[in-house]
Amino acid sequence: MKDNISVLGIPIDLGASTIGTRLGPDSIRLTGLLEELLDMGLDIYDFGNIDIKNSNKKIKFPSNMTNEDRLLPSLSHINEEVEKIYQRQSFPLILGGDHSLVLPSFKAFLKKYKNPGLIYIDAHADINTEKSSPTGNVHGMPVAALMGLCSNKLNNIGGSYKLNPQNLVYIAIRDIDKGEELIIKEKNIKYFSMADVYKYGIEEIVRKSMVYLGNLSSIYLSFDIDSMDCDIAPGTGVPVRGGLNYNQARLILSLFGKEEKIKGFELVEVNPSLDDKNKTSEIAKELILAFFGKSFI
Repeated sequence: MKDNISVLGIPIDLGASTIGTRLGPDSIRLTGLLEELLDMGLDIYDFGNIDIKNSNKKIKFPSNMTNEDRLLPSLSHINEEVEKIYQRQSFPLILGGDHSLVLPSFKAFLKKYKNPGLIYIDAHADINTEKSSPTGNVHGMPVAALMGLCSNKLNNIGGSYKLNPQNLVYIAIRDIDKGEELIIKEKNIKYFSMADVYKYGIEEIVRKSMVYLGNLSSIYLSFDIDSMDCDIAPGTGVPVRGGLNYNQARLILSLFGKEEKIKGFELVEVNPSLDDKNKTSEIAKELILAFFGKSFI
């Protein structure tokens, strides 16, 4: 199924700490990504970009959600558009956009597949609620909303479907808020920190993740570019040092790309306005190509 790919750009930054991730999908496209996927012999259907009414202001509402008035309708719209990908019976490749988009994108996945898993490669856990979030930025809340831990107006974007906490695996997390740490411990959520990555190695982390989710038939992969070290991939809004290096990131996506159970993939949080000569977008392209089987030898 990975040879029949539907591409969708989600240019949203309403949930982010800085504006600019709205430019991420186009900056990745401009690297020649789709042309290179076609050259690999893959069947590509490009849905283009969703029309998102972004804002140049960050307004925190009484709910402690930034840009709530624009964000919630936009997330509902994203969910509707992502569902169209699944109607084509093709493999979804989503280009983001800030990580709030995983709420509506994974809700569409939850609707299509019974009891699916989520592999979340990110420097951050994104499992704050409106009550625990120190910033109010919703790109730090989508995993909590997927589990039904936020207010219903956020939880119910895309329907009442929920992610089972035991179906989640974090990889490369290293910047966790206190409230998030409590939820991770309370829900007994599986994670591999960067310390684990260096302890076990990439191949073993992938193996352990797939064994942990071994009873599931469908898994979604969400990759935040800030899972990489910010000195390597600077074009992102919440950079954190000590992340995956280039070869680790490429290898982890190459290995997960070979797994038949993975039936959806998104790469998010590329912010060209913070980048250095489009370096991060080029890396994003190379990581996506690795996922779909390109050899770099």
